Amino acid sequence: MRAVALILLPLLLQGCVSWLQREPGPPTLASLQARPRTVQAEPVVAPPAGQVMAGYQVLLQQPAPPELTWEATRRLADLQLEQGEERLGDASAGDASAQDFASAIALYRRLLEQDGAFAGRDRLLYQLARAEALAGRPARSQQALDQLVREHPNSPYLQEAQFRRGEWLFAQADYAGAEHAYAAAVAAGEASPFHQRSLFKLGWALFKQQHFEAALDAFTRLLDRRADALERLDSDALARGEAGAAAGYPAGGEPQLHPVGRCCRH
Repeated sequence: MRAVALILLPLLLQGCVSWLQREPGPPTLASLQARPRTVQAEPVVAPPAGQVMAGYQVLLQQPAPPELTWEATRRLADLQLEQGEERLGDASAGDASAQDFASAIALYRRLLEQDGAFAGRDRLLYQLARAEALAGRPARSQQALDQLVREHPNSPYLQEAQFRRGEWLFAQADYAGAEHAYAAAVAAGEASPFHQRSLFKLGWALFKQQHFEAALDAFTRLLDRRADALERLDSDALARGEAGAAAGYPAGGEPQLHPVGRCCRH
């Protein structure tokens, strides 16, 4: 047996050496080395508004859950309103802006006629007021604002709505009504640019009613809040305050209703 072991031992040693010298097997996940990769960022290009609106119109022709239909209708109305604003003053657009406003108004009214199961009715009224004003129907715009302040006293649009109501009433020489609207806008808080505008116009509404002491108090409160207020209220602003704005949404330096999605956007 000892002789046999001595004979087999070299063979076993040679086999071990041969096994150690064999070609390595295929690589495994553990054997793969990490290689850095550079990801090239591509800019996201928004599709044209017309293409988006066409997509919403196709969607509204298909059966869909009520909440999806509601949201698609709202977004389509917003886009039509925005497109109408962009076309204003463009002679080549003809009456396209009027058609955009009419379509947006119809959609907003359709949503408001629903049972109120979805949130955001105050925003619909706000957008409807904008669309009606831009379409040249200030009285209907005023009706939408009246409904907004009546039904949504805690809306983030309340202060601006009250200011716009005051502008319309002032232009109609309803100075008592304008006084109440401006006072409500002032009471809504100082964080908005409409606060000082409303306080300024409150003074004018009181002055028009010959409430001179109350008017002086309003102007004094305005000066107390910002000592440089009169520097910004230049002669043009004073003229606008005296004349008011026939549509309630004056052009120029007066604050404008926010373009779509820029205030409290979806």
